[in-house]
Amino acid sequence: MVQCYECGTVYPETMRCCPNCGSEAKIQLAPNSEFEEPKNPYVQPYRPYGMPMNNRMNSYAVAGFVLSCVALVLMCVFPPLSILGIVFSTLGLSQIKKSFQRGKGLAVAGLTIGMITTVFSIFLYAMVFIESLW
Repeated sequence: MVQCYECGTVYPETMRCCPNCGSEAKIQLAPNSEFEEPKNPYVQPYRPYGMPMNNRMNSYAVAGFVLSCVALVLMCVFPPLSILGIVFSTLGLSQIKKSFQRGKGLAVAGLTIGMITTVFSIFLYAMVFIESLW
């Protein structure tokens, strides 16, 4: 198979010129192959500025968000879950800054929910403690 240099049409080798534009063939292809630009192994592929290098979701951010939401539901039963949510969300934020992963919104939401839940559970336990003193 031969590909025309002018218009890019692929046609059999038996033809001397392109059936589309009439110019002579200058690029020969291997049998049954598509036309590809030659690749330089020493050049990295182009990546636009600001595009994340790693497109995976950060697992610490997801874990922090989930733990904070579970702590919000089970606030009276098991309050240390909110502290774990804060810790995991903080770890997720620090990893996201270094590795450009996704999940910054989840980490911030987990951190916020975890802090609100922690403050509210401390307030709740303080109220119970004060009531038990009377």
